[in-house]
Amino acid sequence: MATSMDSLVENGQEMSNAHSDSLDSFTKIEEQIKIEDDEEKSSLLGNEGGSKQDKEVFLLHKNEDKKAMSSESSVDDWDSVKKNGMDEPKRKTHTETPAYQQQQQPSPIRENKGSLLRRQMAQHKSSTMTLSGDDYMTPSQRKDELIKELRLQLKLSQKRAEEREEEILTSDRKRAESIAEVEDVLGREIETIKVSHTQLQEKYDQLLTVYEETLRKKKDIEKLVKEMRIAQEENEKLHQKLYYEMYRKGQMSVEFERQVELEQLAQKEPNKVSVDELLDKLKLTESELTKWQCYKRTESYAEGEKPDTEAEARLRFLRDSMYHFLTDNDRKDSEQHLKAVVGILSYTDVQMKRITKAISDRKKGK
Repeated sequence: MATSMDSLVENGQEMSNAHSDSLDSFTKIEEQIKIEDDEEKSSLLGNEGGSKQDKEVFLLHKNEDKKAMSSESSVDDWDSVKKNGMDEPKRKTHTETPAYQQQQQPSPIRENKGSLLRRQMAQHKSSTMTLSGDDYMTPSQRKDELIKELRLQLKLSQKRAEEREEEILTSDRKRAESIAEVEDVLGREIETIKVSHTQLQEKYDQLLTVYEETLRKKKDIEKLVKEMRIAQEENEKLHQKLYYEMYRKGQMSVEFERQVELEQLAQKEPNKVSVDELLDKLKLTESELTKWQCYKRTESYAEGEKPDTEAEARLRFLRDSMYHFLTDNDRKDSEQHLKAVVGILSYTDVQMKRITKAISDRKKGK
């Protein structure tokens, strides 16, 4: 549709341009003919130097133009007579030779620019239509015919231009209607798309909310699983510890029962008890006795008088350590008491090295 409209616009512009060109050419021809006639008149009649023969030629052309005009008027009269039903008036034929031409033959006519233009226009007219001997027209008549033809062409061009303008207006109206229809369709489609977009956006927001809620629940579940895993590990450790305690207590109960049984067998049947079992029983009894002594010693310290100063506390601790070092038969306990005594006395590093070396040498000597 746009292409056809553009072609119509171009055709209308071409017709307008052709009409303008034909009108301009017609105006220029009229002006040039008028100018040439004025120049010829001024050169032949106004100048004293003009020849008599040139003046006669100019007057001859003027007389022919007048005769042609009178002939046209007579033709118009004949048309009116025919309309009114009257007889045709007698007309003079153009084939008769004028009296001045019979008496004297004119010299050859010298052509100027105006005559050349008139001759060209006559040739153009003769190329479009064929004239008989009775249809001879003077230059003025030919000029009038050319003017009529140009005016007719001008009217035709104007009519074609109006038709083209009407076609262009119709095409513009149709195009505007089609554009309005397309805009209406596009508007409805846009509204539909907007509604669907709004629905999709709402659905997306809902899904996003559900997704965020799912992520939060997932994090809570992961945290709960981690806590449950830690609690399970702690329970397993506690169970293992309980199993170990139960196993150890079972072993201790077995040992205790065996010890009781050893005591009973040692009293009733000494031959059934081995020496190793008796030695183990003795060591166990000694260790329990040592623990009991330590416990009683701790109680005696707690119940005894507390020293007022640090020096008194050191002195009392040194006294007790030396007492136990001298009285305890256990070698390990004696070594611990000796280390406590040496630590309380605050010897220097060099002295401590010598004391440590002397103690180790003494152990080796033993």
